[in-house]
Amino acid sequence: VREAMAAKYRLKSLAQGVNLGKVFVDNSTVTMPTSSEIYLQFNDVLDNQFSPSPLLQIHIQNINYYCADVGDVGSALNFNVIDLDTGQTLYTLSSTVKNQYWNTYEINQTFVPSNTNQQPLKIKIQVTSNGTLDTRLIQLNDDIQNPQCCGVMCHGSTGTNKISYTYGITATFNVTCSWDGLICQNKNLFSRAFWYLCGIEFLTELIYSSVLTAWTTINLQKAKDLRAEYEVEYQKSLTQVASGMNLDCDCCLDCNGGVQLRTATQFF
Repeated sequence: VREAMAAKYRLKSLAQGVNLGKVFVDNSTVTMPTSSEIYLQFNDVLDNQFSPSPLLQIHIQNINYYCADVGDVGSALNFNVIDLDTGQTLYTLSSTVKNQYWNTYEINQTFVPSNTNQQPLKIKIQVTSNGTLDTRLIQLNDDIQNPQCCGVMCHGSTGTNKISYTYGITATFNVTCSWDGLICQNKNLFSRAFWYLCGIEFLTELIYSSVLTAWTTINLQKAKDLRAEYEVEYQKSLTQVASGMNLDCDCCLDCNGGVQLRTATQFF
């Protein structure tokens, strides 16, 4: 799909990369919470002139949690990624923690808007426990409170318009542009190409199989010829879908200019 769409559009791979940092601040007067959150969301309209691209997605690389006292948080923590519009839990992880230590949990998950929700993606990274959480306040970087077009706004459980805080939790994430959402929300358009691709994958497994049967010996050449035919039909189906799409250029897409062909009666 990436190759087929490249004939008309150039897709930007990385729109924003964020490490929320691990900056502690004094919080001697803070009440011990039972949960802590990080909110990530695209505005409906950024800078009053840009709308977030439907091709945007959020990839969470890891979540970091600092535990001051295991006795305070209990034996385990629960990390959840929740869609704020639908209330659906998109990801969950339960793990034990170490005392006086930065606990890092590898997530490596990409989150896109659901098929039923056409609004810009809004998610919440939440940590809960069966006890109370660590009360060490962590100040988030203030340069992600008002991002540029294609950027995600991030704020914690508490704070002001310019400064935001979380309780012991930070994260590393990035905002990328991908065709995944376009494909998932238009499955019927790609179904024929996917059908041929499944045939190609099946025949590839058959051709390189170590099992000796009539299909892998006597009919081996037939399988190779059929795979070559499927590859042609697959490319035709995919190109037909890609060439028929007309997308508005936004912060994820740079539209390629048209190619002009000029003829001359003589060489110069």
